[in-house]
Amino acid sequence: MNVEILIYDPQLFFSRLIKSSIVNEYSFIIAKNPEDFFCALKLKEPFAVIFVIYSLEDLLNLLGTHYQTDAHMILCAYDNKLLEKAKDYNYLHPLDLNKHKNDILHEVKNYITFFLNK
Repeated sequence: MNVEILIYDPQLFFSRLIKSSIVNEYSFIIAKNPEDFFCALKLKEPFAVIFVIYSLEDLLNLLGTHYQTDAHMILCAYDNKLLEKAKDYNYLHPLDLNKHKNDILHEVKNYITFFLNK
């Protein structure tokens, strides 16, 4: 099964880590800006969306996305205050990027496995 994952990452730090570490397991589409992200959503319906937020503006962009896709959504942030603001949205699966790299990769794989088994 070819699992397509769309990653929105304005600074490309997280997406490089994910893509270089688990590139053979999944197919990735990387979007650096909202325009590319929403264009990718219109062209393909990804299995999962990994949304990396660095600011409140990024979070607001994400919240508008939920109504445009049925994809599973992982919300990633270095700022725990941003993750806290999103806790009321049960469709978002939070991932704290302050963890060790191996823990982050393990958690991403666990989320995707969980999504596949739903």
